[in-house]
Amino acid sequence: MPRLCIKIYVLILWLSLLGKIHQQTILTPSQATVIENGTLTLTCKSNNKNLSYYAWLRENIAIGIIIINENGSCAPPDLSSGPNKTLYEYECQNRSVLTLTIKRVTSLNHGDGWKCFAENAYSNAVNISVTVPPSDVNINDPSLSIASFVENTTFTFTCTVARTIPEADVTWFYSNRTIDDTAIHQSVSTSSKLNSDRTFVTTSVLSLFGTRSINDENIYCTADAKNGSASYMSRMITLDIWFPPKEAPSIIEVNSGYEYFAIRNKSQTLTCTVLGGNPAPNITWDCTDGEMGETNYSGSGVSRAVTWSAYEDEDCTCTATHVLNAKSTSSVHINVLFGPSTPDLRLMNATVFDKGTVSVIKGLNYKVECYAKSNPQADNYTWTFSNSDKVIYSETLNLTNASDRVIGEYTCEVSNIMVPTVGEILTGFASASLNVDLLYSPTKPNFYYGDLNDSLILNENLVMLRNETIDVKCVSYSRPGPPIYLWNLTSQLLTIGPMENDSSFMCNVSNIMNPIVGETVNGSNESILNVTVLYPPTTPLLYFRSCSDDYQVVEGSINITEGENIMFYCIADSRPSADISWLDKALPGQTFNITNVTRQDAGKYTCSAENRMTTTKDGEIFGYNSSSVAITVLYPPTVGRLGKHVVVEGQSFSVHCPVIDGNPLFDSIKWTNKSNNSTLSTNPKLDFENVTRIQSGFYRCTAFNTMKPSGCPPQTGFNSEYLELEIQYKATVTSITFSGVPVDPIMEINQNDNIEFTCLVDSLPGSNISFALNSKAVAKIQNASELTFKKDGMTCENDSGRYRCSAANMFNTEPDEHYFQINVKCKPRTMPSFHLSKELVRVAGSTAILSLVIVAYPVPNSNDFVWEMYNGSYWDVIESTPERQILVRDGLQSDVIIYRVTDSDFGLYRVTVSNEIGTQQWNFTLLPPQKPTSPFMLRVINETVTSSSATVQWTRGFNGGLPQTFLLEYKHTTSVSWSTVFIEDNLKPILNHTLYELVSGSSYEARIRSRNSIGASNYSSIIEFQTQSPNAAKSDTKLWIVGAVGGGVVVLVVIVVITCRKYKGRHDRNRNEEISMSEKDLNPYAEIGEDIVGSKGYQELINRPTQNSATYTGFDNPGQTSENQPPSVDKKKTKPIVWRKQKGHKVKVTVENPRGSYAELSATSSVRREPLAPPDKGEAASRDYLHPVANVVPQGKTKSTKDNGRDISDRSLNETIDKSKASDDYLHPVGGKKTPVKKEMQESDNNLKKDACNSGYMDMDVYAKPVKGFPQTKKEDVKRKSEKDSSDEDDRNTKTGDRASYLNLKVAL
Repeated sequence: MPRLCIKIYVLILWLSLLGKIHQQTILTPSQATVIENGTLTLTCKSNNKNLSYYAWLRENIAIGIIIINENGSCAPPDLSSGPNKTLYEYECQNRSVLTLTIKRVTSLNHGDGWKCFAENAYSNAVNISVTVPPSDVNINDPSLSIASFVENTTFTFTCTVARTIPEADVTWFYSNRTIDDTAIHQSVSTSSKLNSDRTFVTTSVLSLFGTRSINDENIYCTADAKNGSASYMSRMITLDIWFPPKEAPSIIEVNSGYEYFAIRNKSQTLTCTVLGGNPAPNITWDCTDGEMGETNYSGSGVSRAVTWSAYEDEDCTCTATHVLNAKSTSSVHINVLFGPSTPDLRLMNATVFDKGTVSVIKGLNYKVECYAKSNPQADNYTWTFSNSDKVIYSETLNLTNASDRVIGEYTCEVSNIMVPTVGEILTGFASASLNVDLLYSPTKPNFYYGDLNDSLILNENLVMLRNETIDVKCVSYSRPGPPIYLWNLTSQLLTIGPMENDSSFMCNVSNIMNPIVGETVNGSNESILNVTVLYPPTTPLLYFRSCSDDYQVVEGSINITEGENIMFYCIADSRPSADISWLDKALPGQTFNITNVTRQDAGKYTCSAENRMTTTKDGEIFGYNSSSVAITVLYPPTVGRLGKHVVVEGQSFSVHCPVIDGNPLFDSIKWTNKSNNSTLSTNPKLDFENVTRIQSGFYRCTAFNTMKPSGCPPQTGFNSEYLELEIQYKATVTSITFSGVPVDPIMEINQNDNIEFTCLVDSLPGSNISFALNSKAVAKIQNASELTFKKDGMTCENDSGRYRCSAANMFNTEPDEHYFQINVKCKPRTMPSFHLSKELVRVAGSTAILSLVIVAYPVPNSNDFVWEMYNGSYWDVIESTPERQILVRDGLQSDVIIYRVTDSDFGLYRVTVSNEIGTQQWNFTLLPPQKPTSPFMLRVINETVTSSSATVQWTRGFNGGLPQTFLLEYKHTTSVSWSTVFIEDNLKPILNHTLYELVSGSSYEARIRSRNSIGASNYSSIIEFQTQSPNAAKSDTKLWIVGAVGGGVVVLVVIVVITCRKYKGRHDRNRNEEISMSEKDLNPYAEIGEDIVGSKGYQELINRPTQNSATYTGFDNPGQTSENQPPSVDKKKTKPIVWRKQKGHKVKVTVENPRGSYAELSATSSVRREPLAPPDKGEAASRDYLHPVANVVPQGKTKSTKDNGRDISDRSLNETIDKSKASDDYLHPVGGKKTPVKKEMQESDNNLKKDACNSGYMDMDVYAKPVKGFPQTKKEDVKRKSEKDSSDEDDRNTKTGDRASYLNLKVAL
């Protein structure tokens, strides 16, 4: 039995080994082809269903081992043995099937062999075939988009395909820009090269033979990777084949070999055309002064025109030049047509110029020939005569038996017809003229005055004046004319006169007659003119009697000394004789006398002589002459007033002597000093350079002249005047004395001494003098020469320092200053300008500096400063350490710097400072931050109180070492709720704030406290004040803000005041009208008392026309819309406040808080009436408010000890709280009895209007739980709080968002 068991075990073992020997492993897919950057999944499958591990091999190198667990899961034996997760992913489908995914197959994987090993069995090998399609097909030679080469030459193009697997097939194409492009197979060579990443780069070279038939063709190459991917195309290359034109140029306007007829000086144009050629040939023209136009290019060829003006016959040549050195020409002969030239005129073979004159002798015969040059030759000649209408059609003009009738102008006209090759047919025309003149001898001369237009001198006798000149013309007629005159040399005009005696003159005339043909003939004639001469009086001769009683001739003027006598005598000659008189004195006769001459006798005196003369030309003429004498009265000069002159010392000064001229003018001036009569100057101007004060005094100016009377010896005249000179100078400090003794630069004075200083100043005028201590004036005086400064009880803190005496008057550009130092001896004390901080608050870990600035003299040494700290029992001296440093600066400042404050640094410090005068001690306290102290001295500034506003003032307390905020609270004296305004500390000792929107004639209470991050101070004392009563019973429509604060939560509730209207209101509104007002209009950051709606925007809201349904968004200015609103309007706050007026006066308010939360509150009044419109601005509502009965709360009320026991609601703010309103039957006036008013209000329409309007507002207490916590309060936030919601202890014990708030809702009727 045991042997049998052994045999069975061996058999089982053999069968097991046999099963392992026949195990198979298969790797799929067998053909692995993948595009580059794709993924590839290999599946390894074994017939062994219970494999324990797999291995993956790449190129027979294991890349990872996978262990298969019995439950079918798989994992590498450790992190380093498995496949790289960056490159591969693996998955076990079961214990016999495993997959491996290559995440990104690259060209480097091309050809890789893969196997899998399942325990003892290798799989078949799978080779990866990676396909890389063409991505970059480029013709890189040539690099340009146009390939230019010459016809019948070869050009090489290179196409490169950068990366492909397998090698790319490259094909070249001609592009017709259609789908039928033609492939190029000839002259193409292709090669490939293996890249390092196992891809191929393929290069194809095309050698293209250029012919003109492929010009302008486009070629390109394509690449096909042989792997089924799409073909890729390169860029296009345009072929530019160069070849010359086939034919010579042609001239469009003429056929080759023919003439071109052009009219002279007319603009001509010829066009040369060349067909074919690339690039187009260059066309040039050779014509005299020709201007070539722009070259025109067309599909078949090129053309160019030349423009010129033809003058002479010539050949014009067109030349076409190609870049391939090909040149050809075409020419045309230009035949220039022109009209007749100006005709040549010949008289008896003598040439006559155009417009020329020919002379003929009377009675002879003459012949004139006419000839002109032209192309074609002229065939029409005509003669015309200016004095006849007769026309002669001949080239010859005959003049027979010349007489007066042949005198005139003769014109020969010639014409031809010109026919050009291009343009209109023209007629040429030319003409030439000649004048014919008849010759005869001069006539007998006549005499005329001036010219031929003047009168004839009769009988050849002329009577004229001696001093007169008369032009006499001798006139005779001849041809040629005028004749030659022998009268005044060769002139026809003779000027006769002036003449002293009678005389006669002969005029002889002659001419020479010289015809164009024949002999010369001379002609002559003569006449005599007799002249008689008259003359007016000569210039009278004047004589005067001199000092020696002799008569002397007056030479135009005489000089007479004032007070002398003078006599004149006058003589004149004339033909006929003259009458003599003195015009100025109306005296007849030849003599004139002046006795006792004065300055008024100076002037001109005239002696006149008259006679009467009769001439042949002008008839009777009065002769007149005169002679004048100028009497000059001589007198000495006068010096004007010099007066007083003020000059600044150091300046230059000049003064002119103001001389009033005598007669003659002054000839010398002398300046003298009155004090010593010394001569200073002989010039009119007296100059002082850099004047000094010693030059003040009197100076005299004397002016002299020399008078020379006619016929008498010379005399000297003079006059004098005085100048007063005052020299002014700037201020100079001459000395400073102390009790009569000059001061020292540095002086020491004991504390409480009395001093007296005097500053002496030299100046003119007086000076402004001042004493100053450390640049601050302590004494001053104006327009003085000295200043005394007295001070009793000198102190070192106030009177030590640098003293200065300064003086200046109008001449000082800068004051003159003298300085001295006074040191008042004293023991150390605080510098008055230094703010000593005895209490310093710092947070642990920060830096603290205890500072002291003192005054003391003598100045203490650094060892004289001793800093100490109290340890609870005694004072410890402080020494400098790395953590705490003691500094002393200039002996007058000391600091203790604690770089990092710890708890042990808090406490009392003191510093002791000594000098030889005494010792002083200061105490400091270093504290950690704490609550602020209460503000104090709260008051209302009476002058600011109005009917609706008041300004409150208070003094800040200690802020606890941290920034603080003031909480100013105020309320009506009858109210239980306080309104709070948050005001940031501006660090000024005294602060103000104005409360607005107060009720006129009402009493208010106010209090204040401060808060920092540690806590709040106690309240100040409560003050009371009363607003003024209004002048008129009117009030503005208002919008109220009611707020609640709880744990940092702020809910902003806006109540729109619907004020009552007059019985005949002007602003009725429709039922269910909705009015939308943006947060901009409501100003959620307004302070208590400020109008929450801008007055302009709100007035626009209440005054707009009635509409069935209207929406309004208020702005700052009437008339604005959402399109033209100013940038200040914040359109991001999209949750508007909505006021709906519905039946029953239901007021619904929805508001978005500035920090994001919002609530919707609504209440319905008891008044059952159509809505009443707001009144006009100024109409008032009563201040008798209606309040609900106390302790009326909504259903679902709860208790909260955190709100001081008041009832609060646990409902969300998002609920409506209609049920929270008070019952209609419990409305009552403030302070009144609980008397239902609903029935009274419904009794009559009048009672309804009266009670509803006079009651003002319905007041309801509302309790609400906040939805969420809000961020920290902004400084401008306006809140309305319950009086009992102000406990700091509650604030610190309540978390944000978990406490309810008390609200007060005020609904207007």
